[in-house]
Amino acid sequence: MIRSPRIIRKLPPILLLLAVLVSGRSNLPYIWRAFLVPEAHAAFSAVTARGSATLSGTGSSLAVSPDSNLTVGKIVIAAVVSDNEDTADGATTFHTVSDTHGHTWTKVFEETETDGAADDGSTTSLWWTKVQTAITTSDSITLALGTSKSDALIALVEVSIAAGATVAAVSPSPTHSASGTSLSDSLSSLTSRQYLFFGLFGAEGEDTAKTPIANYTERHDLVSTTAGQAPTNVQMHVGTRILTGTGDTWTSSAVSFTNGTQSLAAFYEITSSAPTITVDEPDGTSDSVMIGTSYDIQYDLADSDDVVSAAFYYDSDASGLNGTALTGACATAAEGTNVTCSWDTTSMSAGNYYIYGIVTDGTTQTSDYSPGQITLSAGSLSVDIVDSGGSPVGSPSVAMSTQAFSFALTVSTGTLGSSNEKIRVTNTSATASWSLTIGATSGSTAVWTTGSVTYDFNDPTASAGDGGDADSVGGQLTINPAAGTITPQSGCSTTGVSLGSSNAFSEGVTNSITLATANGSAQTGCYWDFTGIGLSQDIPAAQSVGTYTINFTLTAS
Repeated sequence: MIRSPRIIRKLPPILLLLAVLVSGRSNLPYIWRAFLVPEAHAAFSAVTARGSATLSGTGSSLAVSPDSNLTVGKIVIAAVVSDNEDTADGATTFHTVSDTHGHTWTKVFEETETDGAADDGSTTSLWWTKVQTAITTSDSITLALGTSKSDALIALVEVSIAAGATVAAVSPSPTHSASGTSLSDSLSSLTSRQYLFFGLFGAEGEDTAKTPIANYTERHDLVSTTAGQAPTNVQMHVGTRILTGTGDTWTSSAVSFTNGTQSLAAFYEITSSAPTITVDEPDGTSDSVMIGTSYDIQYDLADSDDVVSAAFYYDSDASGLNGTALTGACATAAEGTNVTCSWDTTSMSAGNYYIYGIVTDGTTQTSDYSPGQITLSAGSLSVDIVDSGGSPVGSPSVAMSTQAFSFALTVSTGTLGSSNEKIRVTNTSATASWSLTIGATSGSTAVWTTGSVTYDFNDPTASAGDGGDADSVGGQLTINPAAGTITPQSGCSTTGVSLGSSNAFSEGVTNSITLATANGSAQTGCYWDFTGIGLSQDIPAAQSVGTYTINFTLTAS
């Protein structure tokens, strides 16, 4: 009887490792909305123009780099005028402002003045942000237009405020006019306090000799594109005044315009509340994951007067704030209660880690460590021979069919993988793809043996004759994985897992045969059982009677 007694299992470890002011039309003075609830009494200072940009040619965006670095804690105000797209007068949403560092830009107002068609008027808007990351002269503040236009302006003003403070803004319903040489807007009946009054005029035209009202300092007087195209160019006038009182009036005069909008905004300081952050998870309970999988960090993040984001880090201990920054969503995690950001652990090393978050509103930094650790482990890919209950078989073997002595070639057959000796591949690693192969344990020079008598398993010579390989015996083993069956673990599937093709061993050419493979669509955290794989061994003519054995090794990699 020919018997293949021992298929040795090999278990290689694998490391897979933004409150928009909706204002009405003109001639409705004193109708206003405040963006933030007031309270604070500090001083504005150092109001400075910080550069401007003009759209040169058609485009849907316009970027300006400040002419001096905009430093942390300062307020930056962006005034914008462009050709209109909307065809009705009033509040619109055509402009958006952003910057290199992702600050939140708050819109004070946006108004369109038009004769009823796109590009026949102007759209004017006003925006501000508190600098939390310095905006340098090599950075950009960008105006995005809802569609491509040929005329646009953006101008910057920087102002200092008290440490720990931020601002709120009040704006009336901007004043509109189809044409003229002067335009005014007023605020009144405000709470008595110090204000930075910010006057902004936007219209069609190309007048660059506008005159601001007395007591206002002109910060910008701009016009777009080429002279001689007044009906299509847009123009801007910006003036500021610091005043303690209950209102004021802003006028741009000695100016020729069509389709103009005049607005006077009032900025005032309020005390900035510190942001709060609590890291809820990991808490050390059921917080073990395989490297390469994602883990959801749970946290609470809030700030009553700023829009903030948190940066998360991992650390080997729960002190010092000296860990390593996370990337992706957890680098700029948004505000919320019991919210999560997803951490991709692919590049991590096995171990136990605390998570902490840091948040700043440009004035105050707050941090918090997780109450427990997350355990990261490498996971594994393994192959075993298991019985019907899933327990490892101590000495697995395959019995080939018995062949009578013959002076002619005979063929012995068998089945690799039965109900009591299933080949089981288990993948708890983060990498979905793998392959299962089989090869002689002793390598390509192995032979079937009974005592001192042998025959070959990898000689391709016809009729099991001896060819030019390293030994002097014939015989060849063919394995047909395609005849087999794949049974996935309950709750898993065979998606991405496939059986190999029939192949025969050939010394130095085919030293191992692929029984099965899994591609990137296969599941992880699953096992698959393989049974019914066909075996066929050519036995040389006149082979001596005996029980022959040969050892093979299964490898999952």
